[in-house]
Amino acid sequence: VNEAPAYKHVERLVVPETAVAGVRQQHAYFFNITTGTGDVNLGDLFQVTFSIVSSSCTSAAYADFSCDSLFASPPAFAADGSVTFTLRPGQFGTATLLVRPGNTGPAPPGDAVLVSAVIQVADVNAPPTCSFPPALAVVESAGALRFPSFMTNLSVGPENERYQHLVFEIETALFPAELFDSPPLISPDGTLMMQTGDGRHGSAGLTLSCWDNGGVTYGGRNTNGQGPVAIRVFPKPKVFSVEPGYSALRGGGTVTVRGLHFGSEMSRGYWEAAYQHLTVFVGHEACARTEYVSDSELRCIGVPPGNGVSAITVSVSDPFATTPLVLSLERNGTLASSFAHILFLASGPSFLAIGSHHVALVPEAAPPVLPFLNLTAFLESSAAFIPPPTAANNSNSSNSTNSAMSFNASNATMMDEAPMVRNTTLELETLFRGIAEYLTGVLCTNRTRAQQEEAGVEALCGALPNATLPLAVLCNITTRFPLGNASSLNTTLFALLCRPPLIPEIFPPVLRTLDVGVSGVIRAITEINGRVFAGGSFVGWRTREARHIMAWRNVRGEDGVEVEPLGNGVDGAVAALARHGDLLILGGSFTAALTTRGEPVRCGGLVAWDPVGHDWVVVGRTPLYGSVAAVRSQGGILYVAGRFE
Repeated sequence: VNEAPAYKHVERLVVPETAVAGVRQQHAYFFNITTGTGDVNLGDLFQVTFSIVSSSCTSAAYADFSCDSLFASPPAFAADGSVTFTLRPGQFGTATLLVRPGNTGPAPPGDAVLVSAVIQVADVNAPPTCSFPPALAVVESAGALRFPSFMTNLSVGPENERYQHLVFEIETALFPAELFDSPPLISPDGTLMMQTGDGRHGSAGLTLSCWDNGGVTYGGRNTNGQGPVAIRVFPKPKVFSVEPGYSALRGGGTVTVRGLHFGSEMSRGYWEAAYQHLTVFVGHEACARTEYVSDSELRCIGVPPGNGVSAITVSVSDPFATTPLVLSLERNGTLASSFAHILFLASGPSFLAIGSHHVALVPEAAPPVLPFLNLTAFLESSAAFIPPPTAANNSNSSNSTNSAMSFNASNATMMDEAPMVRNTTLELETLFRGIAEYLTGVLCTNRTRAQQEEAGVEALCGALPNATLPLAVLCNITTRFPLGNASSLNTTLFALLCRPPLIPEIFPPVLRTLDVGVSGVIRAITEINGRVFAGGSFVGWRTREARHIMAWRNVRGEDGVEVEPLGNGVDGAVAALARHGDLLILGGSFTAALTTRGEPVRCGGLVAWDPVGHDWVVVGRTPLYGSVAAVRSQGGILYVAGRFE
């Protein structure tokens, strides 16, 4: 009687996937095989067989997977118990074969015993792929940063490994502890996230790698190596001081901006002898040209016209530093309320002051004649004054007081809680440069000559276009007209400028005064190329060489507001100042000007100072002996008035 064969078999045959097509494999599966279970003679009569009854295949990579996808030629068992097959390259999975062991004799009695043979074609992990930039530049104090496309070309391997997932690792990170509030990390989707420390800048070095979870068995690779990434956090420019902090309404002149991080290898990431891509803005308008001096100093050459008080902003914009990740590395530093376009200058006992108002030069619509309170509001309600002098520590402190102002026909007067102080000087030419166009449009443009006469503004309309119209002329115009009622022009502009003191409640404070460290009275002021010159009857107690004449650039020193002496001053009072070409003309009751060595320059009551050569120049061929009360330059001619021969 025939018997079923006896045998043993492996629990599972595991082979790695192949990368080569057409290679037929043979592996032992059944062993210790006999033809029957007890009759040793059956081996001489019959041969053992292993027949595959059914087969099924699965793969972690595919939901629908057949054995034809795994095998190029299906498995077959030989009489010695070995199994042969040909794998398809790049495919892995598990084949479950239902095998009926037997022999070539008649069927033995009883039911046949079926064996489940398992062949596992193991995945040989292909390395993942990922790319990342070698460097990244950002700007300090940028808040929380996200770079969604930082890791690119992401793949876990071939298509049949898509069930795996990637892991990104920062293996090493070297940077100062305070550089980041939140250190760099990479999310599962390849987004780089970090937050730089507020006001912190510097460099960080990272070593990145990407991994998958496919393992390394049978020679598989689960990483694509590692690479460095350099992160540069650039500083924003800092603005500490602006010198001088003012210009005429028409602009022009040169301003020196001091600060930090304007141009150096540390602040820009590269070295140049003279850095480009720098712009100084006054308010929202750029200077005509920005000149690089050093990492801590720039020059704004050609201040744009404007009015009111503005911020000074330094903008650094290296266009070649942009990348697809960071579209702009433009970085700005601002010093708020650090620059004023002068509307008027004022001075008095031991002080200088600048008034600056934001004036809409072209109104949207021409209103009727402004009543007194409206014009006062026009001149005063938007008052914004030049800030206290700037210094390296960016201090906003000053020895300053607010004062209300009023004027009479012969001079301007500062009014405060203390008794009124006389002999105060007011320079109003810049005032009328700024508001002439506005008032002309409001009062004159939309009126016929007859309507101008009826409104009492004919003389004013004829005088306003003259930008150098002095206060005395305007006040003389007003003497032709009575004060009128509260809505007339005479009780608006000219009552403001030429009449006795007004009620403080309707004439709010307009000036911030600065103690310039002199004892005495300042009687004359003018401005040349961004420098205010002041003359009078005073001596300096902080700058002792400031005798009756000084210059001021809105800079604060250790002891207070700094003034510059002109040589060693003059030996008597200064009554008048004027610009004549590039020279400063002084008139007064002095007889000599003193050089820095203390040597007298005999000049009488008239002398000139050369701001470029820093020296005194005698006006005319011989000294003008006597006292000079007024000087004026017009059309290239210098006019002088006073008591002299």
